[in-house]
This record gives sequence, structure tokens and C-alpha cells, in this order.
Amino acid sequence: RCRQDHGDARERGSPGVGKTTVSRLVARLYHQLGVSAKDSVVEVQKGDLVAGYVNQTAMKTAKKIKEARGGILFVDEAYQLTQALQRGQSDFSGEAIDEMMKVMNETGRKSVTFVFAGYKKEMDEFVQYNAG
Repeated sequence: RCRQDHGDARERGSPGVGKTTVSRLVARLYHQLGVSAKDSVVEVQKGDLVAGYVNQTAMKTAKKIKEARGGILFVDEAYQLTQALQRGQSDFSGEAIDEMMKVMNETGRKSVTFVFAGYKKEMDEFVQYNAG
């Protein structure tokens, strides 16, 4: 199941239902329609975005955003970014979320389309963490 807001999307569903495949098809479609500059999807998980020390996470996340510029940044199991934060623990995931939020409202062919994917219940909790 896919929900789209302001060019970005949230895909919810069980493993194997095709969330990644749908993102790849959307990337090709956006490129063919001239909405995006590239038809590529950069696939990441929490470990690709979050580092172990202050400010390293922002740099790590910014690097992946830059790599995805003009295409799609597909954040698989995105709910993992908020699980520790929701338990009152800090693991620098909030820094990754903040870095993505900085560029989410950019528009144009060279902007990044964010797709956040994961299980339905966990993704609902992820969105509640930061409804923006």
C-alpha cells in the first residue's frame, strides 16, 4: 500500500509485496515524464544513514541524499529510525531524520523524492513521530 504526500511516498506492507519494485517503476515513470532528472533509486537502511558519533550522521545522510539527487532515495524499514527515539534512547537517528527533512520540500527535476517503506503498524508509528 502506498501513500504519497508532496512528491514523497510512504509504502507499507509485508516483506515480498514489491515495495522496492514499485519504487523502481515510479523512478522510471518520473524520469520518462520529465519529473525527475534520473531514473535511479538509491536504496538505504538505517545503518547507511546513522553513524556512531555526533555530526557524523548528518554527513553520512547528506552523502546518500546527494547520491539520490534527481531520483529516489528509498529508505527501507524506515521505522527503525524512530524506534530508539520512541523508547527515549538516543542513537543519532534523529539527526538523520532532521537531515532528510531539510531537503524534503525542495522541488524540481534535481530534487530528491523520498520513499519510506516498512511494515504497516511500524510505519504508522514512524509517521506519528514526525508528522511533518
